[in-house]
Amino acid sequence: MITDNRAARAFRRYFSTLVARDCDALADTLAESLLVDDRRAGIHAKRDRDAQIKWAAVEIGIDDVRIDVLDTRGEDVVLVRLTATAGETGFVVETLAVARTDADGRLVEAVQLDAEELDAAREALDALAAAEPVSTENRAARAVHRYFDTVLALARDWDGNADMLADSFVIDDCRSGVHVKRDRNAQIEWARTGHEVGIDDVRAYVLDTRAEDVALARITATASESGFVIETLVVARTDADGRLVEAAQLDAEELDAAREALDAIAASS
Repeated sequence: MITDNRAARAFRRYFSTLVARDCDALADTLAESLLVDDRRAGIHAKRDRDAQIKWAAVEIGIDDVRIDVLDTRGEDVVLVRLTATAGETGFVVETLAVARTDADGRLVEAVQLDAEELDAAREALDALAAAEPVSTENRAARAVHRYFDTVLALARDWDGNADMLADSFVIDDCRSGVHVKRDRNAQIEWARTGHEVGIDDVRAYVLDTRAEDVALARITATASESGFVIETLVVARTDADGRLVEAAQLDAEELDAAREALDAIAASS
């Protein structure tokens, strides 16, 4: 049995940065599209990249993590037993984890299970090995990046902003306390309002895609003067000319609902 591969090395890098309390280096070990499925008893949660970084901060008292590789599949999938220790309190916890890496050696998908769930962990190992890699590049992803990274965040070019939206554009804003639909003109006005309240930086991180025309992204908007930061999830569909034609916006923690919207919009296009 092979006990070292690219995924095993990625795990070691991740936990060495966690123990070193180096948050920037830790973030660099994670792909933008990372999804962690934490199936441990009492948790049962899915975390994307940003949520995993915050989760790591919660575990900051851990000062040693032993990684025992139990099995591998190819270069990019690994099953490990993790033993984490907080020396100051004597706290010790063991878990099983399965992870898949991308070609750059970054963690892109993981499943975490209770220490006694070895059979389930081996099933997850085989499932990750058989899964198709997640694509974060298509026409819709490029349109989302252009809209949020350039036109909306930096250029304040309202004509350019309008050109990126199809005449029939509509966005279904499902966020808590909002629940409204905006057409093309209303969306342009919404973008203007964002600048008026001081938002001066907007970043888009693509998490998943469907075919060429549908993408799911996490959007992080910042008003640097006030320190205000807001994160949301956006699913978008483009037309053949690369213009945004349909979108759904959700609260940052609604990842499962966002993936359902991704599939629904892809199926309707």
